[in-house]
Amino acid sequence: MKGLFILLVAQISMQFQCDKTKIQATIGRTFTLTCTYRTDQFQFNKKYWCAGDSRASCEVLMDTNGFTQAAYRTRAQIIDRVSRGLIVNVRDLKLDDTGIYWVAIDKIYSDIMTRIQVTVTNVSEAVMKPHFWPLSSLEMMCWGQLVVFRCWSERGTDVQYTWYRVGKPNNIVLHNSTDLHLHCSNITEDSQLFCLASNDVSSQSSEFISLQILQPADKNCVNLISSKGLGLAYLYGMSVFVGFSSQR
Repeated sequence: MKGLFILLVAQISMQFQCDKTKIQATIGRTFTLTCTYRTDQFQFNKKYWCAGDSRASCEVLMDTNGFTQAAYRTRAQIIDRVSRGLIVNVRDLKLDDTGIYWVAIDKIYSDIMTRIQVTVTNVSEAVMKPHFWPLSSLEMMCWGQLVVFRCWSERGTDVQYTWYRVGKPNNIVLHNSTDLHLHCSNITEDSQLFCLASNDVSSQSSEFISLQILQPADKNCVNLISSKGLGLAYLYGMSVFVGFSSQR
């Protein structure tokens, strides 16, 4: 009897196999599960993702026929790429996503199911050095428009962003946000700015943005912006826009 059970498990494994059966991730992150199956047998069968300790009574959360539970629609997908595999992707993970799941092929008499254990923790991941970029043309500022710089760290959980102006003895907080809004009218002196990304594990600072006032004005100003983070220096204002490489 034991030998028959082992043979049955081996046959199922050959028919349907996933790249992992245990998934560990932190809050806010994403996991992707890839499974392969016998396309000559199950290409046209429905596949689904369900939650629950029991394979007989688990609750279907989404399937390849287009059904997805409302709470799952904005952050999860199940995609059947046939020979390239069945993909399950869940984003923006929450603590209550922890549990037992099943990825399955709908089959007459008995579905083929693989048990997946998902564990989500609130352990924060250290932040990576943030980078920044302008969301609009820098010359727009001296035409009376706002210029927005966005700061972002590619790694880290529960990250907070703060923009600073370098000062003595202490740096001056400009804004607690990923975005910093600049306008000629609020640039009154030469400055160095930077973004700090931080969480309860670590903090990292961006490169500096150097602002040099060449001609102050609410409009038709002339300023020089330079930064290693941008890789360029920009002279802008009075319809003048000159770009040149800066030294790294």
